[in-house]
Amino acid sequence: MIKIVYKATDKRYIFLTGETHEMNALEKHLNKIPSYMYMPSFTGIPKPEVFLNRFTTKSGQTAFWCHSGLYREIETWCKDNGVGVTGVDRNLKYTDFTMSYEDFVEYVFDWDLSLEPREYQLKAAWLILKYNCSLSQLATRAGKTLIAYIVFRTMLEKMGCKKVLMIVPSIQLVKQGVADMSEYQEFFKTTQVWAKSEYCASPNLIIGTFQSLVKRADPKDPKYDAHFFDGIDVVCCDEAHKLPCKSINTILGRPFMKDVKLRFGFTGTLPEKNTIEWFSCQSMMGPQIQDLRTMELVKEGFLVPPDITQIRLSYGWSEVEKDIIKCGEYLCSSYKTDDKGNKILLPKDQREFTIKEVKTLPMALKEVRKMYDDREYASYLIELCRARGANLLMLEQMLVHRSEKRIKEIENLITNMTDGNSI
Repeated sequence: MIKIVYKATDKRYIFLTGETHEMNALEKHLNKIPSYMYMPSFTGIPKPEVFLNRFTTKSGQTAFWCHSGLYREIETWCKDNGVGVTGVDRNLKYTDFTMSYEDFVEYVFDWDLSLEPREYQLKAAWLILKYNCSLSQLATRAGKTLIAYIVFRTMLEKMGCKKVLMIVPSIQLVKQGVADMSEYQEFFKTTQVWAKSEYCASPNLIIGTFQSLVKRADPKDPKYDAHFFDGIDVVCCDEAHKLPCKSINTILGRPFMKDVKLRFGFTGTLPEKNTIEWFSCQSMMGPQIQDLRTMELVKEGFLVPPDITQIRLSYGWSEVEKDIIKCGEYLCSSYKTDDKGNKILLPKDQREFTIKEVKTLPMALKEVRKMYDDREYASYLIELCRARGANLLMLEQMLVHRSEKRIKEIENLITNMTDGNSI
């Protein structure tokens, strides 16, 4: 039997005790070794990514703790392995939001928004409001911003919350979120946090990129603000599949999360289950509570059936030979460093995409170059990158990014789109 306990005043973490063999098995399930450490090219000692931590109590017993968002993963594992579990109660799972779905629909429609919410959007928002922490997998174009608007406004009007933080991955999504929420109906006083932040006095909604928000959370950064996150009691993370990102972890690791009444994440594609990325997303935001797929919305008539065209570009040796040599040599070379061990950057006029630092070509590779013509040398570099594992994938990516043929094809595609709407 595994027993789970937590502090009512701080639901960020849960503490576990149980039989030694049960806890060891659960620890093995949650603390996985990254797949790249199994590759022949990895020379270090494989170490697991730790989600279930252990410590020794004052009485000398071994106990464990983890982020509370993993409670369902633990419940599911216990059920699948015939292990009993106690302590996952209503207060850990659910908020104080008790409004029935019917009353909730009437409440939202009384706002008289400029865009009438669809039934699935109302159901999605209602479900999010019921859980302390959650992940929602919602198809692209499902209207996540409108769902977020409904959740945020309900939390401010009905649940006694004062300030909302919405974390997004790009400046475009900051601007889009602000514009959309203003269009539905003017309600929020919004501060935008990005490279050119736009502040307002006493905001009740902060929308920012994780790249800029992390600067407010880092004491070493000039933009650090010890009180920036004070008073935030609702947190939403858009594109939640990026939760394993170090910057987001830094933000969500701040003390203000102790007082957050609701945290939830949106994404169109969650990581594969039973992976490190899957555990990381759950630990930060909670378990998955809904899954709305594109084809469901297509069948309901909310989305147009997709029309997919695949374009394949063929490359001859003459088109890629020089790039293979340049990129291959760069990948197989050693970084040149200064007296402090820092990598030395190339002069600005010599920097290219993915080629930014000064590197030294090994003497052995210089000798090989003298022995082969361009075609043979390019083939040799490909095999050398293959032998180094990840270098082959990096070589392919660099070649694709540098391809003039690909860039011109994309330019033609965009130019020929008559409606001007493209990603």
